[in-house]
Amino acid sequence: MKKTILTILFTCGCIVAFAQTAPFRVKLYRADEPVYFTLTQTSADIEGYDGDEITVEAVAAPQTPPADAVGLKQIPIPGRTKENLNINPRMQEQNSAMRINIPPGNYRHLLIKVPRTALVFVQIQTNYTDGRIKVNDVSSIQIEGNIPFVDVNNISNFVIEIGQNWSWRGMRNNGRITVSNVRWTDAPVMVNGHPTHRTCIIQTVLNDVVLSVAEDAKTNIIFSSMYAQAYSNLNTEAFSSSGDDSEEFQKYNPTPLRLRTLTLGGGGVHTIISTNYGNLFIKKQ
Repeated sequence: MKKTILTILFTCGCIVAFAQTAPFRVKLYRADEPVYFTLTQTSADIEGYDGDEITVEAVAAPQTPPADAVGLKQIPIPGRTKENLNINPRMQEQNSAMRINIPPGNYRHLLIKVPRTALVFVQIQTNYTDGRIKVNDVSSIQIEGNIPFVDVNNISNFVIEIGQNWSWRGMRNNGRITVSNVRWTDAPVMVNGHPTHRTCIIQTVLNDVVLSVAEDAKTNIIFSSMYAQAYSNLNTEAFSSSGDDSEEFQKYNPTPLRLRTLTLGGGGVHTIISTNYGNLFIKKQ
């Protein structure tokens, strides 16, 4: 990851491994302790709830045939094993952070529950063309990696970097990043008792971006869609970004052409959006 908002330095602790079909559980002792997940070849739902435990379990993927299969009969493939909901998480924990690695297995989907106040970091890599990560009702989320579809809802801080390491021979990351119901605030993010600067960021190469914004939001949306189009129905006009906005954008991206700004509610927390080949849609909530 080239740039992050929340950078945590910590020493490695002991590694604990678990093999189980029942949900993996671990208690989060402090609300401002970062939690890092490493996920591979899976989709995931991450849900906030009223509690102090983190739970992870594999759930059966829906067996809905693709639209092109309507009217066709499925052909059995010899040697294809049934979906197995066993997971083998490995955990490191120390004073400053918790790290949970879920190795790939014969499952397609994870359900992860975290306390609503959690600071969640996710590294995810999947080759599934329908791969998806959904995040709902947590304090802060940072997602890095390759996955076609990202859906973030009811959040107060987000950093989403998808397809940054793609190549023409690599992952075809041409899905969509959707962010809605943002709890806009420019208050600092508390990490291990220390205030950290808050900036909301979306960076992608091929994915479309859909950002829904409430009428009472207070934010400066600084954006660039290098080779695609940008659309909006907000009651404000985009203008060429000023020197200050350009400087803010440069903290996380090289300065592009056609850099624009939308100011809402007199301004507030910075929201940085950078796409290369994906369209950008900024919509009324």
